[in-house]
Amino acid sequence: MYCTTQAETNWINITESILTLDKRPDINNNIVSIPSFPSYYDWANLDALSLQKNRDHYLPRSKVGHYLHQRCKSLISLLVEAKIIKLIREKVLLIDQTDNEKLEI
Repeated sequence: MYCTTQAETNWINITESILTLDKRPDINNNIVSIPSFPSYYDWANLDALSLQKNRDHYLPRSKVGHYLHQRCKSLISLLVEAKIIKLIREKVLLIDQTDNEKLEI
C-alpha cells in the first residue's frame, strides 16, 4: 500500500534507482484526449547522475503514493468527465473463495 498519509519514516523496500515507472503516453480517440504523464524519474526531478550517486537511496512509501495517486487521478478524472467510467467508492469487508476458485465479494 502506498498511502499518501503514511509517516515519512515508513520507507519503501526498493531503491529509488530501480523504481522505473515509465511515462504514460498521450491517449487520444474520438471520445477523450488524455495528456501524457511523466515517468517517475521526471516527476521526481531525478537524472541519471543523481541516481548513480544515490544508488542506495530508499524513499518514503508516501512519495511513491503521491506519484501513483497523481498519475491515476490524471487518467480517471478525464474518463469520469467524459462519462466513460463511473467511480464507485466502496469498501470490501470480506472475500470468500468458492470451490471452483472464483472469488465472491
